[in-house]
Amino acid sequence: MSRVLPGLIMVIPLWLGAVTEGGIQVSDNPPQNRAQLFPQVVETGSGNCIVAWEDNRNDRIGIYAQKLNSSGQRQWSSDVYVTENFDNGHITSLALCNDGTDGGVYLAFANWQDGITGLPRGIYL
Repeated sequence: MSRVLPGLIMVIPLWLGAVTEGGIQVSDNPPQNRAQLFPQVVETGSGNCIVAWEDNRNDRIGIYAQKLNSSGQRQWSSDVYVTENFDNGHITSLALCNDGTDGGVYLAFANWQDGITGLPRGIYL
């Protein structure tokens, strides 16, 4: 028997879409031993989407983005550098949403002074 408490929101993750054999590489090839993590994707209209992720290609975690068309082809010649962390902090909680126009998005993230245990530096949009 299961109970749902008033005010409790249940989240069921769903994955929809198609993946080609081998997948579609969204980002530029990073230097050896550099992490590209926590991708977020948002549909921007006209079949396009923007993918953003945390990236350690320059020895500091930063945020990069790439636009894809409905066929999965990259629309920007190279990944777009959005921002890097501040004061040797850590970027967390990357989120994207459509701004209601055909092509625009909002990107938000939190920045921590020294990782999760440090004091938050702020939320940025």
